[in-house]
Amino acid sequence: RDRAKGFVLLATSVFCDAVVPNVQQRLMAPGGPPGLPRKASDPPPEEDARGTAPGLTASQLMVNANAVGFLGLFATMAVSGSFDEILRATSSDPKLVVYLSSVGMSLSLAVLAYTNLIRECGPVIAVGTATLRKVVTVLLSYAIFPKQIETVHIVGGLLVLAGIVLSTYGRR
Repeated sequence: RDRAKGFVLLATSVFCDAVVPNVQQRLMAPGGPPGLPRKASDPPPEEDARGTAPGLTASQLMVNANAVGFLGLFATMAVSGSFDEILRATSSDPKLVVYLSSVGMSLSLAVLAYTNLIRECGPVIAVGTATLRKVVTVLLSYAIFPKQIETVHIVGGLLVLAGIVLSTYGRR
């Protein structure tokens, strides 16, 4: 049962990793977010040299996405009762707030960099770069915190490498 749940979560994550950068690119593309309703009192968007309204900036996209995520997380925590646990934990150890804030700021910078990469280079390059970053993170984890390397780790690494090679040569 846990294995099936893990598989569903992993498949969902992979699906989102493929969809989200493409949606973000469209939101940041010239012409702006498609279907964005405008009130008559709104000033017309500034246009570029081609007469096209600019899309969202990377920081605007990040703020909007994180605001929606925050509201969803806040509601989930309030309904599940885990919000009370967090308040108790942070009041008993004030350093926890500093640590959590540091992690939040670091993640914000990482997301902003990733969103800018999507805007400048496109979603395919951004996803490829993020995948390589994760591979380097895993390799550093094994180098800094030595652990047993098993056959499944080697096979998994080779499959990732094969996927990158096939993706690269498949476009040519």
